[in-house]
Amino acid sequence: MSLFTPPTTPDSVAMLASDALSMVRIWRERARFRRELAARSESELQDMGTCWSSISDEVSKPFWRA
Repeated sequence: MSLFTPPTTPDSVAMLASDALSMVRIWRERARFRRELAARSESELQDMGTCWSSISDEVSKPFWRA
């Protein structure tokens, strides 16, 4: 028998699944945002008040990094 037994109640499993789904949604949203930002033309970026050099760090981040 283990000294540590993680809780496996239905509520804890449901909460873990909910948290995991929330994280996947956030990752997908970040990836989509960065793809859309990378696809912008230089004139669109200028209209937004930015340029490629200022967004390159954001676009190059992996989806899991905020």
